[in-house]
Amino acid sequence: MEAEPNSHLAGDTFGPYRLERPLGRGAAAEVWEVVETGDLGFTKRQALKLLQPPPGEMETQKKALINEARVCGHLKHPGVVDVYRVGEHDGELYIAMEFVDGPDLNTLLVALRRHGIAIPVGAALDAAIDLTEALDYAHNAVDDVGEPLNIVHRDLK
Repeated sequence: MEAEPNSHLAGDTFGPYRLERPLGRGAAAEVWEVVETGDLGFTKRQALKLLQPPPGEMETQKKALINEARVCGHLKHPGVVDVYRVGEHDGELYIAMEFVDGPDLNTLLVALRRHGIAIPVGAALDAAIDLTEALDYAHNAVDDVGEPLNIVHRDLK
């Protein structure tokens, strides 16, 4: 029998992380903006992905999360968030990663549309080029011994 997903609130602590605000929630995880605190006054703003799979899917989702972290550990590109750590705290798995401040592209496009503003063609082309360069990098990425990572991204934001 699997435990119910933990419920988290802004201001809670999760290991060395203080939860600031939720950034998103999917079928098997939630993502929070957090601040990591450490020795000698160290702090670092990050995004924290907390695994919270539906009942009966813990092992499958755990393997997927660990694989995601393993693969992301090989990637270093300006269009791909950096993964800092994968771990477990109080029985809950997490990935700590680079926090990118600002709206995702869809949120930006909806806001522009709501205000009757068309995205300039040059800006749209720049975004499309940046996105395709990041996807090309990930698609062609290899591990430390040159083996393809076989990445197919299914959740673009």
